[in-house]
Amino acid sequence: MLAGQMKSSPDGRYLSDCGGVGSWQYPIQAFIHQFDNSTGEVTGTVSISDDTLATYGSEFSPDSKQLYFSNLNFVNGKGLYQYSLDTFDSAQIVSSRYLHQSTSYYALQIGLDKKIYGTRVLATHLAAIENPNEVGANVVITQNSVFLNGDTAGLGLPDFIQSYFHPAYFDYTSKCNEPVHFSANTAGIDSLRWDFGDSLNAINSSTVSPVQHTYLTQGFHTVTLHIYVSGVEYTYKRQVYARFGSLGGGHDTIYTCGDSLSLNNLSQLPFASYLWQTGDTNSSIVVPPNEGEYTVSVTGQCGTVVDTIRVVEAHINVELGKDTTICYGASFVKSAAAPNASYAWSTGDSVASITIDTSGVYSVTISGQCDTVQDQFNVTLNPIIAGNIIAQPQTGSILLTTGIGFDYLWSVGDTTQAILITSPGTYAVTYSDSNGCYVEASIIITEDDFVGIADVGNDLELNVYPNPASKEIFIDSNANGAFDVKLSDVAGNLIKQWKLDLSSTNQLGIDNLSNGLYILTLESNNLRSVDRIIVQHD
Repeated sequence: MLAGQMKSSPDGRYLSDCGGVGSWQYPIQAFIHQFDNSTGEVTGTVSISDDTLATYGSEFSPDSKQLYFSNLNFVNGKGLYQYSLDTFDSAQIVSSRYLHQSTSYYALQIGLDKKIYGTRVLATHLAAIENPNEVGANVVITQNSVFLNGDTAGLGLPDFIQSYFHPAYFDYTSKCNEPVHFSANTAGIDSLRWDFGDSLNAINSSTVSPVQHTYLTQGFHTVTLHIYVSGVEYTYKRQVYARFGSLGGGHDTIYTCGDSLSLNNLSQLPFASYLWQTGDTNSSIVVPPNEGEYTVSVTGQCGTVVDTIRVVEAHINVELGKDTTICYGASFVKSAAAPNASYAWSTGDSVASITIDTSGVYSVTISGQCDTVQDQFNVTLNPIIAGNIIAQPQTGSILLTTGIGFDYLWSVGDTTQAILITSPGTYAVTYSDSNGCYVEASIIITEDDFVGIADVGNDLELNVYPNPASKEIFIDSNANGAFDVKLSDVAGNLIKQWKLDLSSTNQLGIDNLSNGLYILTLESNNLRSVDRIIVQHD
């Protein structure tokens, strides 16, 4: 009687076994089984036995897609056979058989280097399948791979579970008020991943070793080490104790809806004693539903620490306020902050405060521990102020006039609507309208702008009165004849025009004009006069 090897695939999906009544001269049965790694149940079997096989050794490739059998049948076909497991189909598996070598192989065993090693009777070396994941002729076999130091191989090799050679443990060092240090044996593995069991820390995993982790709570934590070898995951868990001088789990702030509260140290520190300001010595106390602060002293392995827990009323009382009007280009922050709450704005924002710079209706839904409230308000934008500066030539100067508004401030320091300049340069003004919205305007005056000012200035002896005026103005002059008279606003827009004979006094009605500064221009042939008129109704 001769019994052969039984192996499991690295991915836990298959079993292979060879054995039965027979010898190396007679058929020995060989099977491939489907295997449920979670239940241990064998769910399907494929037989690859025939009259030429006397199977003894078996081993899966690291990717679990190839299966190797050694044949001891000296009479009908010794050798090393390969079967592909692309699908668990009996006909396809049997038809995929590939004979690699007509050499007697016995035991087969995968190593940590992902090679499959085999024995040959009385051989001084172990043979090796160098790339067992490959198929057919692409597989490379080295006959003399491992020298046995003068010894010879028999039939077998030590059978072992691969995970036995992986680090089934990890070490850690925990000191007071320091991160916990972890280390694992990484020899022969492809990769690893730590799960530190710390749900309160956003950094709860790592893929390196050694590594350190800072816990946010003191006490025991379940640490899991995941090791990956040839696509197979091995998992090891261990209880790790983190120690430091803080409450570790106690809340700095607790919100109440008007009910009595239980204040406690959530980590339940082992070997610790407690002393609350109330005189209680338990790890938790019950307090009335009143806002206030409670202090506890905790004495543990790292000494004594003191923590204060604040109790806050969590009912929401938020109003967004009245409708608001803002200037174009301005913005403001609207806050709906509430204790321990979440926010859903009509803008899609989910924060307590938003910045508003456009008109519209804004609403927010605030959901807290105790209740949910809604509120809304309207924002209106004031119209845009058209900022400009009009330049009017005078005798040896230029009159700069800007729009009608309030709170004028020129770059030269003047605070009037109009200024008189006598030199080139850049002139700017800032002023506000009745809504308090500010606008800026600027103009560049060059030397060329001053050319001919004397020629187009006040060549006439002109008397305009009253100034300021409310209903009418009167014009007297030393000139005779017809003149074109134009009345414009400071932006240069023509308001009215007349044709007057200046040989006598002329009366012009202005009662339909708005309050402000206007420009009066008289022209006839080569004569011209420009004057400023202020309209001011009572």
